Amino acid sequence: MEQVTLLEQSDSHWYTSPKLSGKYLPSVSTILGTLKDGLEFVSAWDLKKAQERGTKLHKATEDLENGMTLDRDFYDDKEWLMLLGFARWYNATKPQPLAIEQAFASKKLGYGGTIDRVYLIDGLITVLDLKTTSVIYDKHFMQVAAYAEGAIKSGIVKHVDQTAILRLSDKTKIGYQYVEHSSVEMKADFASFKGLFECYKYLNPDKQPVVLDLPQTISIEVPDIKFS
Repeated sequence: MEQVTLLEQSDSHWYTSPKLSGKYLPSVSTILGTLKDGLEFVSAWDLKKAQERGTKLHKATEDLENGMTLDRDFYDDKEWLMLLGFARWYNATKPQPLAIEQAFASKKLGYGGTIDRVYLIDGLITVLDLKTTSVIYDKHFMQVAAYAEGAIKSGIVKHVDQTAILRLSDKTKIGYQYVEHSSVEMKADFASFKGLFECYKYLNPDKQPVVLDLPQTISIEVPDIKFS
């Protein structure tokens, strides 16, 4: 796989690779940001905390799949219940991991992203996205369909049989909600994403991120003052 670099900015994510010769491609999540899902009513602070929790739980699930044991002391009650949900789903489903947190940047597709998981589930190649949101939104399936197409075009897998959303929740009895979309549904989801992507490109023609050349460290020369 070609090395892919992620550029994170406050309101968008961008991907590049050596083949792109310095050009950045918008992430799937940045494109989907054109659609609102209720988060506009959440304060900036709450949104930041939710994003931090999502990142923390993604890392924790990755650690579990790498054979690590999680320590209760590092997670609050909500996070621990979500992780118990992931463990229950994993033990019940017994997926075979094909790729975990795999980044791609496709010049042909015009976008990039990081695929949470590619699993073999009951003999079906499944592109799965982990969510910690309060509900599963329609655009989540547009997102994972875009990842599925990226997985194929980037050579991660030759084909995808289905997509899935695994929503971790502290408010459900089993700790998770798991929904699959068939190959037919996946094609419809990707068609919707392509339509949105065309709208994004119309609203953001030839947009590229502003890459700041900032120093790695900051220092000053403090005068040595001597008192007589």
